[in-house]
Amino acid sequence: MNIPLKSLIMLVVSLTYAWLPMQAPAQAEGPTAGEALEIMQRVDNRPIPEDQQLTMTMKLINRQGKTLERTLRVKKQGETKSFLRFTAPADVENTAFLNISTDSGDDEMYLYMPALNRVRRIAASTKHQNFMGSDFTYDDMGDRDIHDYTYTLLSRDATLDGNPTYVITGDAKKPAETGYSRLKFRIRKDHYLPVKIEYYDRRGDLLKIQTNGEFQQIDSYRIATRIEMRNVQTNHKTILTMEDIRVDTGLPEMTWTKRNLRR
Repeated sequence: MNIPLKSLIMLVVSLTYAWLPMQAPAQAEGPTAGEALEIMQRVDNRPIPEDQQLTMTMKLINRQGKTLERTLRVKKQGETKSFLRFTAPADVENTAFLNISTDSGDDEMYLYMPALNRVRRIAASTKHQNFMGSDFTYDDMGDRDIHDYTYTLLSRDATLDGNPTYVITGDAKKPAETGYSRLKFRIRKDHYLPVKIEYYDRRGDLLKIQTNGEFQQIDSYRIATRIEMRNVQTNHKTILTMEDIRVDTGLPEMTWTKRNLRR
């Protein structure tokens, strides 16, 4: 499906669209699982751009209220490829990240560090670590396989900020691999996009809350232009705001190469 965040994106896109699982639906389990999957499939079937470009502001706020702001240029192809380059401040300028999702679920993630003039592949063992001091993990920035979770519809008639929503939980089959034991979604009924996602750690405790808002209609696409991820255990949060969004621009294939990270 199209988060989310994933939502940095997916981070970005996974961030302009919020975190949404991808791949074919899992087997239904329980009395409401089939209905829950139908709703998640409607989310999945919403149109997304062939590609997009945007400017992102990333604001990091610690428990004392101290703020650190960064800017990035983001490019994305569908739900499978994303490219981020930091443009400010100076200490992170030209740092770049490339994510390529594969059918096998083993995403290829690369980080370019200009101070070392080095491209480093993100190992699977570190995918649950936070990305560049944010509250999004490397894994949050890729696609999630719907087969990793079983879904339950908790409510058909909830509201959030005055808007009717569905409430759906996804329980991880293998929390050690997904990084979370459970995800809890609030899906708006009018446009079938998540407006709130709760992330539970492997012990079952609430870890993070993602809020998606300020939706804009760009061509035929509905896109969240403000995404907040708050870690309730550390009282740290990350706010992403998107602007100058352009869709279906025809990005060249060389965008998604390790060589482009150094450019």
